[in-house]
Amino acid sequence: MKTMLCSCMITLIATFALSLRAQPAIKGSIERLSTLDQLPQVLIVGDDVSLGYLEPVRKQLKGKAEVFHNPGSAKDTQHGLEHLEEWLGGKAWDVIYVNWGLDDIYHSDPKDDPKGVWGEEGGIKTLYMEYEDRLRKIARILQIQKSTVIWSLTTPVPEGLKRWKSSDVESYNEVAEEIMRDFGIHIHDLHSETLPMLARIQDQKSPYFTSDGYAYLGKKVADYIWRLIRPALHVEFSSDVTMILDTDIGPWLDIDDWFDVLIFSTLPAPKQGGIVMEHYATDWEEVALTNFLTMFGRSGIPIARGCQEPLKREEDGRIVHSQYSDGAELILKTMQTSLNPVRILCVGALTNAALAYCEEPVLFRKKIESVWFVGGMLKGYEDAHSRGRWDTNIHRDQIAADILFNSDVPLVWFPVSLELVVRSTGDHEAAVLGIDHPAIAWLSQGVDYWRSRRGEAWALGTQQRPGEGRRLWSIFAHATASGRHPEWVGFQRGWARFSPQDWSRFEEDPLGPDLLMVKRNETALANWYVAHITDALKR
Repeated sequence: MKTMLCSCMITLIATFALSLRAQPAIKGSIERLSTLDQLPQVLIVGDDVSLGYLEPVRKQLKGKAEVFHNPGSAKDTQHGLEHLEEWLGGKAWDVIYVNWGLDDIYHSDPKDDPKGVWGEEGGIKTLYMEYEDRLRKIARILQIQKSTVIWSLTTPVPEGLKRWKSSDVESYNEVAEEIMRDFGIHIHDLHSETLPMLARIQDQKSPYFTSDGYAYLGKKVADYIWRLIRPALHVEFSSDVTMILDTDIGPWLDIDDWFDVLIFSTLPAPKQGGIVMEHYATDWEEVALTNFLTMFGRSGIPIARGCQEPLKREEDGRIVHSQYSDGAELILKTMQTSLNPVRILCVGALTNAALAYCEEPVLFRKKIESVWFVGGMLKGYEDAHSRGRWDTNIHRDQIAADILFNSDVPLVWFPVSLELVVRSTGDHEAAVLGIDHPAIAWLSQGVDYWRSRRGEAWALGTQQRPGEGRRLWSIFAHATASGRHPEWVGFQRGWARFSPQDWSRFEEDPLGPDLLMVKRNETALANWYVAHITDALKR
């Protein structure tokens, strides 16, 4: 038996869980993979404030990105304009984060009473018009970089300082925001994010911050940077991906999984990267799946056994699994060799995807397009428990759900919901099982066995007796992968979350990385199910 061990950070502070996803800390993985797959390169261009939060940013982004800073401190915009190209160094940075401005609003003679921002004798260091002109020149230089560019609004200053005025910060931030938006540069409103905390984290005699203050700023800056460089969903659901099916396929205990394999394996796109057999992982299953794929000419698709038991978290946070690790290894091997991003469709538990993520986080983040998950209940644990409606895919491996739901990996979530499930009719089932093909003959036996194992009372209660059709729990995922989006399936953007107390849940956010299925065209999807299988087996 081969055992893989990895360590995952446990989320310690509830507020952190809302804004920063828990990350695994696998000893040696980052160092081992940094040469295989270079981390994103981030350049911070800034003044003394940015130097103060530099190390906290590096700490927050460790294992995710390498963070650099321009030599010394960027003074005012004139100094920055003269040296910016030198600091950029002609390098293709993944992210350029710019934060300076305090030197521009510095008052050279606090005894004089400057009349506004026009820079009378003894007044503000950089005239308003000078500031605007320099920013446009700086923005042009930044715009032509092949990088994600972020402009940070200047941090606030305490009231009553002799050489800095909060009104100047606000006025100059307004012109900076307007100009940067004109040039299509991202705006990080670090000013608004800092203002409510100012009295607690800033040295009240200067515009600079305490050590706790710089830690706070560093987290805000790192969060914003990571939000822009983490793997991004292809909202058009690109077919230019390599897709892996992870399924709890078993000996006809749930016939849906065998139909999942048939549909997945016969999609013209995306490219099939492999099939992971989850916890049933027996000799019978492996032989049966191999023979089944051969029936319709797909024997070349790689298959691997997944973990037979759920993941376990030791007291020190280490994640341990039993046998097998083959499924996680197939996922990682596909990521190493695929020229395209990799998508994982999990129609069982998240065990193997979570294990692969923990084992090789840098490679996983770099190559993943998204993880698609069929399971989980939107109304949480108490609702599921009160109605006796456990969601097996979450309930079987809560540790895996915790890892991926609370990670930075983009999720496309198809929740377990009777309101969203697609039901085939008796006519749909008759059309499919009437196809003259060895694979269908074999599946027909499986459908009969599945109904007999479930029992007449169950079939009656779920309206899945012979002649009534079946529930097609995963069909919307397959149809979406085939390009049937958005006309048949609708999504909402936000954050997928998990906790043992609240179970699975979703927080709507137009800037969130995750997608939740919220509507589907049941008739169109059921018809597509029949048409796809019919066409695929007649080719």
